[in-house]
Amino acid sequence: MSPNARRQPGLHAYRRPVAVLRLAFFGLVSLLASLFLSAWPNPAPQVVQAANSSPEAAAKAFRYVEATGHSLIAPVLRFYTRSGGEERHGKPLSELLYAKGHYQQYFERSLIEFYPAYNGSGEEVRLVPLGQQVAQEANLDLQPSAPFAGTPDHWYFPETGHGLKGAFLEFWRNAGEPSNLGQPISDEMSESAPDGSRLSVQYFENVRLQRPETSEKSLDTTISNLGTFQAQQKLKPAQLAPIPLSRFQAPRTVKIPSLMFHYTRLVDQKRDPLGYALSIKPDTYLQFLDWVQTNGYNTVTISQILDYLKYGILLPDKAVNFRWDDGHDNNWWVYQEMKKRGMTATFFVISHRLELLPAQWQQIDRDGFEVTAHTRTHPDLKGVRDLANEITGSKNDLEAMLGHPVRTFAYPYGKYGPAIKQVTRDSGFEMAVSTDGGYNFNLDDMFQQPVISVTGGDNVESFA
Repeated sequence: MSPNARRQPGLHAYRRPVAVLRLAFFGLVSLLASLFLSAWPNPAPQVVQAANSSPEAAAKAFRYVEATGHSLIAPVLRFYTRSGGEERHGKPLSELLYAKGHYQQYFERSLIEFYPAYNGSGEEVRLVPLGQQVAQEANLDLQPSAPFAGTPDHWYFPETGHGLKGAFLEFWRNAGEPSNLGQPISDEMSESAPDGSRLSVQYFENVRLQRPETSEKSLDTTISNLGTFQAQQKLKPAQLAPIPLSRFQAPRTVKIPSLMFHYTRLVDQKRDPLGYALSIKPDTYLQFLDWVQTNGYNTVTISQILDYLKYGILLPDKAVNFRWDDGHDNNWWVYQEMKKRGMTATFFVISHRLELLPAQWQQIDRDGFEVTAHTRTHPDLKGVRDLANEITGSKNDLEAMLGHPVRTFAYPYGKYGPAIKQVTRDSGFEMAVSTDGGYNFNLDDMFQQPVISVTGGDNVESFA
C-alpha cells in the first residue's frame, strides 16, 4: 500500500508556511474547504467494536424479541443481522448460556457461539456446524459419493465428496454459500415430514435444507428448524422459558459473593498463624461445596460477572464465585472436586511460579474453569518500577500457555493505585479484583471489584 493510500479522507499534512502571503493563501483554501465539507451530508455512523468502547455503550446495542421472550446482545446481534437475521437463523430460543469458557445461544435454525475474549477480532461470534452435529447424532450414512466432473448446474465438492444441484444449489448460492450454510455433507435424500408427507432434504455443515418432494423450485426450499430440535433435546425448560424485558433493563450492578481461597491443607494454627488463616481443611471445603449445591447456588467465574456488567449476559439465579489465588498445587484437587459437582471457579495464577504443569492448567481451562493472571512473581505492586513486566508479562505468559486471551486480573495482596490500575487497563485486561470487602460488582470502576475472604477459622455455619 502506498503512503498516500494510508491517509484518512479529509486529513492532509502541510509544511508550516514561511511567508505571510503563503499563509494567507492556505488559510483561504482551508476556509473554503471547511465550508464545502460542512455542506456535505454527514457519513453514516460507524459501528464501534465493543472491545474499543465503554461498557455503557456496549449495553445499548440490544434487541428483545417479544415472541420468544429472549434477547440478542451487541456482538451476537451484529453477526445475526449481517448474516441474514430472522430469515436465516430464526428467533432466539434461549439466552447466551455459559459453555466451558464461552457462550452458546439457540435459535430456531442455528446455534451461535460467543467468545468474549476475542471481541473486536472478527472471531468472537461463530456458527456451530449444526447440520453436521445433527447428522452425526442421527447416525446418518454420510459416505462420499463417487467423484464426477462438475457442471454449471451440478457442482461437485471434493472437500466433502458430495454434489449439489437444482433447487438446493440455487438456494445455497443465494443464501451466503459456505460462509453461512457450509458445504454439503450429504447428497440429496428423502425423509418423512411430521405430517407424513415426503421431503427432499440435504445436509450441510451448518444447516439442513428441505423442500416438498413434489417440488423442484428454489422458492419452496427452506432451512430446517434444527436449532429448535436441538434446544428441545438438550436444554432444560428453565433455559427456554421467556424472560421479562424488565430484567434486562435493570441497572448493571450485581450483588454477588466472590469468595477468596488460597490453600486446602491442614495447618497448625499456633506454629503458622498466617498459613492457618489462608488454609481450609479439605473436608471443610467439601462441606462448603455441598452446602452451596444443597441451597441452590450456582457457581460462576469472574469473567461471567464481567460479561453481565459489559454485555448484559444474564447470570444464573443465586450466583456465587469461588476465587482461588496464587495457583498452588492443591488447586488440582479443588478443580477435580468441583468438576465432579458440575461447578466452576476462577484461578488467579502467578505465571513465573507455576505449581501445576502447564498441561494441568490447560485441562482446567478446557473444562470451563477460568485460569487468569496474578502477576509474574506476586510482588507488592506499589513497590514495583516496571509494572508492565509484572502485569502485562503475566498476561502474555498465560495467553501463550492457554492459547487464548485472558481478561481478568487480581492485585497481589490487594494493593493497587491509579498507576497500577492504568497499567492493568492498558495491558488489555477488562476487569481487576482487589481484596476490598463487599458484594457489589458494578460498572463504576471495573478495576476495583470486591471479594469476601474465607479463612481457616470458617466452618459451614460461618460460611453460610
